Amino acid sequence: MTQTLSQPTFYETEADWLASRQGCIGASEVATILGGNPHKSPHAFWCQKAGLLPPDDTNLAMRRGHHMEPFIASLYTETTGNAVYDPGDFTVWSHPDMPFFRCTPDRLLCDDGMPVELKDIGHYISQQVREDGEPPITYQAQVQAQIAILGAEQADLACFMDGRDFEVFRVQRNDRFIKAMLAEVAEFYERLQNGDPPPVDGHPSTAAAIAALHPDDNGETVTLPREAIEAAMALDIAKARIKELEAEKARHENVLKAAIGNATFGEGPNLRFSWKTQERTGYLRLADTPEARATLAQYGLAYTETQSSKFRVLRALKARA
Repeated sequence: MTQTLSQPTFYETEADWLASRQGCIGASEVATILGGNPHKSPHAFWCQKAGLLPPDDTNLAMRRGHHMEPFIASLYTETTGNAVYDPGDFTVWSHPDMPFFRCTPDRLLCDDGMPVELKDIGHYISQQVREDGEPPITYQAQVQAQIAILGAEQADLACFMDGRDFEVFRVQRNDRFIKAMLAEVAEFYERLQNGDPPPVDGHPSTAAAIAALHPDDNGETVTLPREAIEAAMALDIAKARIKELEAEKARHENVLKAAIGNATFGEGPNLRFSWKTQERTGYLRLADTPEARATLAQYGLAYTETQSSKFRVLRALKARA
């Protein structure tokens, strides 16, 4: 089926393209909005898109993936016989009903404009693909977003896996998923316009975002909203449960240690434990003073100076009467 693509927007420089992304949502960002990104929460992502935190820097894996695109595209053509063309790194298509929702396809088929996404996949994800027989949901969400934006019926996901395997996955249009995805994207965009972040969750990236936004305290007192008060009560319950589980864990460990006794190993049906003796070399602590450093330098003794760190600690205090 030949599709009619809407007119794309061309950006002359990477700086212009990156600047345009700040107020829009890209196909590669859909999985994060849906909560499917193991490395970043919707809340942390919202803080970046809202300009409260800087965007992620381009890492080595991203640079490698971009560098490998021509090679993976040639593998795709050799494998499928389909000729593709590169629309350009800074060429953007927008959804006809949601202009803030955009995509930049890696390649498009020459004969019908079907999107082809090219992925250079590392060892860990490659193992997952081999075990599951399909690409990760994050990749599938990105491709479904491209299908929705371009009005396609299908797309190909070309995966160069672990530097030694190559496989092409045909992804069919999933209208049920697309409907739910568009609703989530629209809600996230509305939150951006209204300054309303997604709910705080327990993801490490959320904790990092909150710490970056509030690195220091100012000595003032605020009145906690109802949501925070409910969280405080839930926190107490969670701490009590953790203590119970820690006590249960310690009891089970003690039963095992008592059973092993002076032996090194203990084993049973389908299980084996070790309880080995270990020694840790002691070390001398010195006060970090100019005199101590001068003495170490005088006798040619090396020392390592670590960088200082700053962090905030949350503790429960007794309420004031």
